[in-house]
Amino acid sequence: MKLFTVGLLLASAAWAADENSDRLAVEKTVLALASFTSDFDGAAALPQMTPSKPVVVISKEPMGEAQIVVASPATHLVLEKTRFITPDVAIVDASSAHPLLFVVKREAGVWKIASVRVLAE
Repeated sequence: MKLFTVGLLLASAAWAADENSDRLAVEKTVLALASFTSDFDGAAALPQMTPSKPVVVISKEPMGEAQIVVASPATHLVLEKTRFITPDVAIVDASSAHPLLFVVKREAGVWKIASVRVLAE
């Protein structure tokens, strides 16, 4: 009985370590917005994740400079919650200008975004 209990504890510790590394990989994939599955169906939602117009920042100094700042998706994407539906599928709640829902799937050992939806506020 003790051997069974020790084996169960070791197995659960190994699973927790795998889940943590998978969680980090999923979150990194979502923040990068660069890796999509071949059947990705969220292209219409991608432009809504960042402000549509660049921001002009003007210096207050005399003879100061003006800078145009173009936001990248990662600077405005905030991850709120990651849930694993299966060991190879995760759902990520995020927000940008709007609440977002990502479905991330592991294909050949690599996490890829399968779908993204803009949710009602």
